[in-house]
Amino acid sequence: AVDGTGWPAADHIKLAEIDVDASGVITAIRDQRSMTFLQHRATGLQLANVDSVNGGVPFVLTATITAGATVVIHNADSPFKYRIIDAWSVNTSADGGTWKLTDGTNDITDTVTSAASDKDVDRASTIDDAYHEIAKAGTLSVVGDGATLDAIVYVNCIRVP
Repeated sequence: AVDGTGWPAADHIKLAEIDVDASGVITAIRDQRSMTFLQHRATGLQLANVDSVNGGVPFVLTATITAGATVVIHNADSPFKYRIIDAWSVNTSADGGTWKLTDGTNDITDTVTSAASDKDVDRASTIDDAYHEIAKAGTLSVVGDGATLDAIVYVNCIRVP
């Protein structure tokens, strides 16, 4: 007999989804092992509304800039499409400088100037809505000034379909 109802009762992350016809014959199997916590459509508690045009649970990407070096977060390998909704940095030394987000070609944020002060917090004041969505298999980089800046850049995002 085919009975897939009610098991398991607790919230869980599925490894696969299986479709069966009225006779119990498997008609499709979808491998879900590559799903992550934020992109998985779990039963019960919805961890991220991946089918919503408005996105789901926000997540934060980080990049640690040392001596102003550019940091590539995704190099044509973003695991899914997402939208950048905010970006800020926290200086980890008294060395100031600048940074910005790019999609490898286009600037996503304005150039952010970080003061020469340890623990300084600076935020992007503009986000270009023409480039703020990173495609699946897309690129996202934090471009430092190549000089002295030491900071952690935080990029707040939501997944979009």
